[in-house]
Amino acid sequence: MIRASSTSSSTAVDDVLRPIIRLLKASGISDSEIISVVRARCRAYRSESVTGSWLGNADVMQLPEILSLWMHDQEFVGSTGAPCKLNLSPEVPSFRQLVAKAGVTIPPRHALKQLEALGAVQICDKGRKVRLVSNVLFSVSGRRFLSAPSIVAIRWLAESIEHNVLDRPGVLEGRMQRSAFLSVDPKQLPEIERFVRLSGQAFLDTIDQKLRLCSKRSRTGSEPRYGVGVYAFIDRPSRAKRR
Repeated sequence: MIRASSTSSSTAVDDVLRPIIRLLKASGISDSEIISVVRARCRAYRSESVTGSWLGNADVMQLPEILSLWMHDQEFVGSTGAPCKLNLSPEVPSFRQLVAKAGVTIPPRHALKQLEALGAVQICDKGRKVRLVSNVLFSVSGRRFLSAPSIVAIRWLAESIEHNVLDRPGVLEGRMQRSAFLSVDPKQLPEIERFVRLSGQAFLDTIDQKLRLCSKRSRTGSEPRYGVGVYAFIDRPSRAKRR
């Protein structure tokens, strides 16, 4: 379904490292310190097995656009604000109509097949409709993962911080990057993960809904898009192997 390429992209390396290096330089860290750490990390991971796949086509990268539209466009949500079941026939609202409005190049039938395989949608009503199960796409299958989504997520986070502290002159009020540091019993991590899986998406959806209510239309008539992301990292003791 997805054709992988054995050649990685040097552009991806620049996309990820550029904002990070800029932030390090703006913090007063020298070239020699940065280069020394990069070389040390490359040596440390020299024997790392290659489990990431670079895509030969960009179909999978278009799927989130379809799901995002399904979640937020008034044509595809019901009176409660929840995504509607979409018809697989031409009757509106239809899945074909959704894909067309998303402006992606992937054919509707192919998009449906991939989304179903990823567990994001489910055929229902005796095969007449499709419903949204999850708007979160996981880029991991077995012991392999798709490289591009992970690298893009890292780049977006780094560029967000870069923009907030370096590219916006003047008062920084209202632009915040907040972190919470918690000491957790490692035995309770499975319970925390279960809570995030069950409640995390509802939390994000609630915030997204509030942001949409507060948004204003620009002079061009297009509505600016807002969003919020939550990243969780486990910082293990230095004596333990860190990942």
